[in-house]
Amino acid sequence: RRPIGTETLRAALEALGPLEQLSVLDCGCGTGNYLQWLATSGIQRAVGVELNTEMIARGRKKLAEVCSILTIQGSVLEPL
Repeated sequence: RRPIGTETLRAALEALGPLEQLSVLDCGCGTGNYLQWLATSGIQRAVGVELNTEMIARGRKKLAEVCSILTIQGSVLEPL
C-alpha cells in the first residue's frame, strides 16, 4: 500500500480550514514522517499513535529534534 503524498495531504487539510487552527490525529504514525511534515507546515496541535514500540521510539527521537508533537505508544483500538 502506497502512502499519500504531502501535496494530497495538504489539499485535504486545507479544505478543512487554516492549517494553524487544525488538530490532527495520526493513527499508525510509524516513525513520524507525516507528523514532522505537519509540524513544519503550521499545524499547532497533532498527536501520533503507534503500536510498534521500536517505530514510536524512532519517531520520538526524530520529532524531538524539530517540534514538540505528542506521540503515544499504544493501539487506537484500545483505551490509552
